[in-house]
Amino acid sequence: MPCLRCLSSASRRTSRFVARACIGALAVLAMPLTGASDRYAVGNDHYFNREYEPAVRSFRRLVEQEPEDPTAHVLLAKSLLYRELDRLRMVGTSAFRGDKEYNSVVKPKPDPKFSAVIREALSGGRALCERRLETNPDDRESLHALAQLLALRAGFEIFVGKAYFRALANGRRARVASYRVGELYPEFVDGLLVAGVDEYILGSLPWAARVLVALSGYHGNRKKGAEIIARVAREGQENRDDARLLFAMLHRRERRSAEAANVFGSLAADFPRAYTFALESAAMHVAAGNKREALAAFREVERKRVAGEDRYDRMPARLAAALARRIKELERGRPSEADRPPRGAFYAAPTNRLENSLSSDSLAAAAPESIASAARAAPSRQLSAFPATRSAAPAFMTTISRAGPGLPPSTARMVDAFARASPPAISLVEVPRNPKSSGSRVPRLTSPFRTSA
Repeated sequence: MPCLRCLSSASRRTSRFVARACIGALAVLAMPLTGASDRYAVGNDHYFNREYEPAVRSFRRLVEQEPEDPTAHVLLAKSLLYRELDRLRMVGTSAFRGDKEYNSVVKPKPDPKFSAVIREALSGGRALCERRLETNPDDRESLHALAQLLALRAGFEIFVGKAYFRALANGRRARVASYRVGELYPEFVDGLLVAGVDEYILGSLPWAARVLVALSGYHGNRKKGAEIIARVAREGQENRDDARLLFAMLHRRERRSAEAANVFGSLAADFPRAYTFALESAAMHVAAGNKREALAAFREVERKRVAGEDRYDRMPARLAAALARRIKELERGRPSEADRPPRGAFYAAPTNRLENSLSSDSLAAAAPESIASAARAAPSRQLSAFPATRSAAPAFMTTISRAGPGLPPSTARMVDAFARASPPAISLVEVPRNPKSSGSRVPRLTSPFRTSA
């Protein structure tokens, strides 16, 4: 059936769009719980500083020591997933997105062995949470961990498995578990972060994609999602840094580049070995038009790389070469594709402010002449022929005067003739003797009015 084929094609396009829209956002749905117990501190420090291999080793030891800890399973699965995403070059920085040489390298393929290890970690953590919830359905730690594991599974299905609709199904279950935490424990605002990001992602899809996803009863609210993220960033404890990173990404998506540069800068200060935060801050300064601050930030990253400070010397050679080229571009003042905020994956169209300014400029340029101006008596006989979509017909090239066209000469002559003549004398006719209405029966002579009929 043609309709079913069209729907299937639209479904595939929507699936690909959902995958692109979730890049970066799902990356922080299950970040480490930075405010939790000190036993997570070492692994969390490695993870936030983008040192995935030591983070995996740390959390694997933790799971072996405390196999009944749901949070330990979350952190292990998360570090395994993002170690693989980093190898596949799906996480990093957008600072060099306009560098063709940097982006021309062929990305590696997913490794089935790594995928099997990730699935095993996700399944083991989920089984533990469900077993604990059978005993206590309202267990906060298990519900919160389950929401994060389901979100991680959605990210895995999108980026590695390419199973987009399975990812949407897991995302829905994650949101249900997250809202359940918020309902049972309203003071635990960290538990709502998964739901907030899910709401924002679905609410940011194009209209056609939202309609297609809504056929399964799955909806999102962009404003509501942003408010939840803001609340976690303001009041959260365990996931506060997660919300800060999300805020930086939302600022970048909404093209509030100056605000994004400040938040990425604060994250770079808190996690000094994560050079990607410093690069993102510099890129956002470029997008905001602060070329001097951007150049200083890029030069500082290069200085640390050369000196080996904060382990910046572990930066891949491809990234280091792109950094050198970017610095030279800024020094020469040559415009670059990276001078504009990124679009595409998890990025949106211009903000309303920019759209309004563009609309007002267009309106001023397209404003018609005043209708009070004099109209041409007749259109020109020598007008070049243009297609109807480009030029109006000659009869519509002028406007109508408010005063309207003047009276023809014949009308004026008729009015003058009537004004000079005398009307017929009808008042001398004898009045009937028995009028129907009461009143005077005496005949009376009246003078006619000296006006035209």
